[in-house]
Amino acid sequence: MAQLPVPLVNSSSCSPLSAKDYSLSCVSCGENVEELKCLPCLHSLALCSKEDCQQKAIRYRVSCEICKEVYSIPPEGLSDHPFALRMALNNQHKKVGILCEEMHKEERSAVSFCSECDEFICQDCVDHHKKFRGLLKHTLKSLEDVFNEGGTGRKDFLKCEKHGETCKLYCHSCSEVICHICSSIEPHRSHSVSYIDKQLGDCNKAAYTQCLSSMKAQIKVADKALREVQAKKASLQQQSSAAIKEVATFREYMFAVVKAKCDSIVAEVKEMVDKGIRDLNEHERVLVTKLKKMQEFSHLSEQVSTKGTIEER
Repeated sequence: MAQLPVPLVNSSSCSPLSAKDYSLSCVSCGENVEELKCLPCLHSLALCSKEDCQQKAIRYRVSCEICKEVYSIPPEGLSDHPFALRMALNNQHKKVGILCEEMHKEERSAVSFCSECDEFICQDCVDHHKKFRGLLKHTLKSLEDVFNEGGTGRKDFLKCEKHGETCKLYCHSCSEVICHICSSIEPHRSHSVSYIDKQLGDCNKAAYTQCLSSMKAQIKVADKALREVQAKKASLQQQSSAAIKEVATFREYMFAVVKAKCDSIVAEVKEMVDKGIRDLNEHERVLVTKLKKMQEFSHLSEQVSTKGTIEER
């Protein structure tokens, strides 16, 4: 991959682009791409080769929708995804079309793939599968489903649409499968090409080596973070236990202080009540004595006013 341009602005000030796993739509412009790149989390990134899209990917960074991690695109770019060549093979299938492998008088376009027969078949063969009991349990897949699932893994149907030769080579610059004639003429003559089988192995090895290295680094970071979290958790539990014990001790102390204060107040109230009752009792005694004398005087006064003398008792 060509060198990516330098960042235009500070990437931390921009919202990252959202990358959908196995999506063939460029995260920047939305156009279909034939080449998938591999993020450090092993998920895929669809990014076209336009300079504006390359600049935007560096400037805004990329957020993986699967694991939610945000990555900065390095200046040297990302390695090809292990399934990038498979996508190119499937695109070649779609371009040139696939013929039915059963014997017919004339060529017929295939519309389905039978997993048990390991053949591409036409509509008449599909109907034939549905009529006979021995073929009813065969698994039939539409060509679209076969392509979306990554193809059948077979390469013998890859015919060059220009020269009719079997496509056995993969062009790294164009991300296309080509035949040996294409590799000897422009525009592929000056490009880097390799055999499909070798490219599959090399692509997988390079991608997974890079991803494994990145994953090991992330594992170390995650392990360190886990130990820190566990240490903080243990510290927090100790602090919590100490705080609870301190609160309980303070509660008992406050209970004792409040109880002593309440007992003192109750004693003062009792003393005040007792003194008040004693004073009232004395006042009551004085009033009773005075009332008794006044009643006696009143009785004598009535005798004098009535009889003129005081009767002796």
